Amino acid sequence: MMDRVRKGLGKVKPSVLAAFVMRTGAAGMSYLIFAMIGNNASLEVYSAFALIFAITGFCGPLASMGQVAVALRYLPPMFQRQDGRWRLVVRGSLRILSLGIVVFCVIALAFVGYSLDEASPSLLLIVAALVALTGIGEYTYTLQRTSDSVLPSILAKEVLWRVILIGIIGMHIAFGWSLSTIGLATAFLLATALSVSLSVADLWVRLRGRTRAHPSEPFVVPAMQTAMFFGIMLLNTAVVHLDTLILGMTSEAQEVGAYFSAQRTIQVLYFFTYSFTMFASPAISVAFQNGSPDRVEQLSRQVSRTAGACVVVACIILVAFAGDVLAIFRPDFRDHADILRILCIGPLVYTLGGLHSWIPEMCGLETEYLKWRLAVSVVFLAAKLGAALSNHITLFAALSAAEICVSTAVGVALVRMRRQIWAI
Repeated sequence: MMDRVRKGLGKVKPSVLAAFVMRTGAAGMSYLIFAMIGNNASLEVYSAFALIFAITGFCGPLASMGQVAVALRYLPPMFQRQDGRWRLVVRGSLRILSLGIVVFCVIALAFVGYSLDEASPSLLLIVAALVALTGIGEYTYTLQRTSDSVLPSILAKEVLWRVILIGIIGMHIAFGWSLSTIGLATAFLLATALSVSLSVADLWVRLRGRTRAHPSEPFVVPAMQTAMFFGIMLLNTAVVHLDTLILGMTSEAQEVGAYFSAQRTIQVLYFFTYSFTMFASPAISVAFQNGSPDRVEQLSRQVSRTAGACVVVACIILVAFAGDVLAIFRPDFRDHADILRILCIGPLVYTLGGLHSWIPEMCGLETEYLKWRLAVSVVFLAAKLGAALSNHITLFAALSAAEICVSTAVGVALVRMRRQIWAI
């Protein structure tokens, strides 16, 4: 297995390896953040911040209203051809983004107000600002990727805000200051604001001289296509964050905290895939526009085999030491080790499926893919709600892992049947 990992990594470009190292480090920092909070704050504060973190992670990316996929679909070929119409794409996306921020700030505030007893006006204002900044950040990070600024994007999106947040939490611990929900949310807001600000500054420098000619032809992204992209983003985001929101409204703080800790831990496994897709997703769009399905298949298989081998090794370690891993967050989470073991199945299957979730969006299959994914999500959402209301958290975890496996199978089968691309 280790030989396979070394051989796979030997074929990877240095920039991809740099992204891999940065995102893996970011995963470790995320783990450290919640371990620090879990061991130095009350269970109620830990669970409340976990819920705020999940709400921000759910509503923030959705505030882009599918414009992330629009950028990845249209901008890489335009930048490659020096096509000035990229300005029209960005201009239209910013209008939609503004609407999305308003809508999802309201949704986030409703979640917080319903789920937290301590939802003061100050906390609600912080959550709204977090959602707005996260939505802006998601779009600017994507623009960086499409304009060949991938590593600065990863630095801003994954590394910088975590470093700042760790520093603030560490200072609280060193000086013996108490960790409160409002304090942690404020620190999270500050870290996010600095990260997004640097991302916007980098983007301004890079796009300012991209093309000086004004677009001579109109270009409008079809509204239905934008809706399809938003629907797919909604389902992808729900897979990561909706579980915590459901449990936050139906379960005790102990179970919410343990499940959230297990879910934060398995995000490390997804980072292997994400490190490669940061570069591969714009390349899919260019390859498809150039009529090169073989190149798309090659990109997908590289992710499946190289990242997949890394995830297999990581899964073995997490399964073997699941109790010890969760105990780092809080000692009493050790009893929920089976949740972590079960949840590991999802990212393993997801990674082995290659670029199954990106190819449909970049290669004109977004409508059909959304229909299948929606059907899968509705079935599993109903089942998970039943498990949560019945207080069967282990069954809830099993259903969550099964949903990811079925969604992966849908993506792999669809691109194989409709585009003759074998993603794995």
